[in-house]
Amino acid sequence: VRIPKVLKNPNLRKEEALMLGAYFNSEIVVDGEVSIQKNSSLLDNYKIVFNFSSKKVNNGRIIGEVRRVYSTETGDFKTVVYESILKNSKKVVEALKERLGQEYA
Repeated sequence: VRIPKVLKNPNLRKEEALMLGAYFNSEIVVDGEVSIQKNSSLLDNYKIVFNFSSKKVNNGRIIGEVRRVYSTETGDFKTVVYESILKNSKKVVEALKERLGQEYA
C-alpha cells in the first residue's frame, strides 16, 4: 500500500490524520504521543507520558482518550526508558481498546 508523501509525517494535523483514515477506508484514527520527562525529585529516574486519542474519520469526533504517566526505575536512561515503554505500552493500548468498546457497545 502506498501512502501519499504528504501524509508521511509524524506531526499530522487533525485534518490530515482523518484524511489518512479515509484513505485506508477506516472508521477511526488513533493519534498521540509518548513523551519522556526527567523526574525532578529523583536522580536517574524518568516519567513516561502516554497521551492518545481516537477519532471518528467521518466527523473527527473524539471517541476515546487515554493519558497515562509511569515512572521508570532508577538507572541508565536508555535501559529504564525502554523497559518502561515496553512494559506499559500494552496497558495503554488495552485502556484505549476499552474506551472504544464503551463507545461501540
